[in-house]
Amino acid sequence: MAKKQKKARGVFRGLFILTSLAVCGAIGAWYFWESQVVEVDTALVELTEFSVVVTGSGKILPNGAVDIYPMAEGLVDEVFVEDGDHVEEGDELLSLLHGPAITAPVAGTVIIAPTPATAQSIAVGGGVPVSGATPMEGYAVAPGMVLFTLYDPGDMKFVAEISEADIARLSLDQSATVTLDAFEGKLFEGSIVKIAQVAQTTMTGGTVFPVEVALKAVSENPSIGMKGDAAIRISTQSGVMTIVRQALFSEGNDDYVYAVDEGKLVKKSVTVGEMTDKRVEIRGGLRAGDEVALASNVSFTDGLRVKVR
Repeated sequence: MAKKQKKARGVFRGLFILTSLAVCGAIGAWYFWESQVVEVDTALVELTEFSVVVTGSGKILPNGAVDIYPMAEGLVDEVFVEDGDHVEEGDELLSLLHGPAITAPVAGTVIIAPTPATAQSIAVGGGVPVSGATPMEGYAVAPGMVLFTLYDPGDMKFVAEISEADIARLSLDQSATVTLDAFEGKLFEGSIVKIAQVAQTTMTGGTVFPVEVALKAVSENPSIGMKGDAAIRISTQSGVMTIVRQALFSEGNDDYVYAVDEGKLVKKSVTVGEMTDKRVEIRGGLRAGDEVALASNVSFTDGLRVKVR
């Protein structure tokens, strides 16, 4: 009898150990399985109003400025204006010894241009030529030398540098909105009046085309040289299927997304259309309402188990 009881206890102990091992194995497998689940941020495929906008940085310059030259050689006798002075047509700007006086051909605000003589006088003092240096008495001037520029503060333009990739999208008379660093939150409306036909190279090696935007008159007159950005709306459509830029992945010529379906990622090829800095037009491969994962520091793969944050 004692032997049978002892044997029974041994069988029970064995079953208990086996059961414990099975439970521990199941728990370990569950933890391992759960550890393979990655948390992701997602966004929905939406039907939105989609606007394509071309942007470029630039600065304010006078529109229709008039440069003033001496008609003959001579020595400066006296300068009657300073930078920023307003003059009327016919006002005397500068007199010459033994030569005709220089007068304003139109009304406007004065910009005094540095002359070679002025630049030399500054350099002798150890400085550098600066815009607005005044021609000094006794210095020589000659035809072709710009002495003054007149402009209308109420008639300004914004010259934006537009990337060569976008320049073909632009045309004359397109509306543009300009924002200036000096006027936070203020929008200046205007339209394109000139598109350069010759490209320029930026300091970083990029290729851009200067585009002139004539600004509408406003109560706040921006000053020459103020920097900012121009936004030119190319097109606007309603009911366009789009996703956020962070949901689009590209490899070579292939574009794709990772859709979230029943807790797993499903790699789907998509056909894209226009892009902005925030959204991408989707022309095929998805449906409105689909949920897609956003790029993160985790490498996505097809079939990866995920948990939406």
